[in-house]
Amino acid sequence: MLKPYGNSSRSPISSSVQSKAELRPPSVERPSSTNSQRNEPAETEAHLIFMPLNPELFNKVARQEAEFVAENRSANKPSQIRKFYDELCMWETKVSMEPSRFNDYLPFILMLNAKLAYAKGRRLVDDHFAKMIGDCLKQVKDPETLRICKLFFEAFLGFYKELRPSDK
Repeated sequence: MLKPYGNSSRSPISSSVQSKAELRPPSVERPSSTNSQRNEPAETEAHLIFMPLNPELFNKVARQEAEFVAENRSANKPSQIRKFYDELCMWETKVSMEPSRFNDYLPFILMLNAKLAYAKGRRLVDDHFAKMIGDCLKQVKDPETLRICKLFFEAFLGFYKELRPSDK
C-alpha cells in the first residue's frame, strides 16, 4: 500500500492512487529485492570481478564478452554500444579531474542502468550486454573501480569492433 508524503491527511490525488494500488491484483506487485534499488543483476559473473584485478580481465574476459555480445546480429549495434561507452568515458573523465566529487557523480553514473533498461526495452541491446554492463556498474564504488570499469569497457569495445566492424 502506498503511503502519502507529509502529513497524514490524504489529498484526493493520494486517495485515488492508493485506491488504485489496493485494487491491483497481488500478482502484479513486484517482490522486494535487495537489488531492486538499482535495477541491477542479481549476481556478478565470477570472471567479471574488478577487485582483486584479474590479469585476464582486459584480455581473455573482454574478448569472451565481446564474442557473446557480437553473436546477436539483431541487437547490439556498434553505434548503440558506443553511446554507452562514450557516456561512461565522460563520467570517468569528470571523476578523474575531481575525485572528491565521486559521490556527487555516482547517481548519474548508475543512471546508465536505467538507460540500459530503456535500450533493452526497445530491443537495441540484448540481455547479455545489459547484464555485463550492469555487473560492471554494480562494482563501481570509488574512482579506481570506475577507472577499471571504463578500461574493461574499452577492451571489450576493441574486441567487439573486430567482430562487428560496422552497423551494416
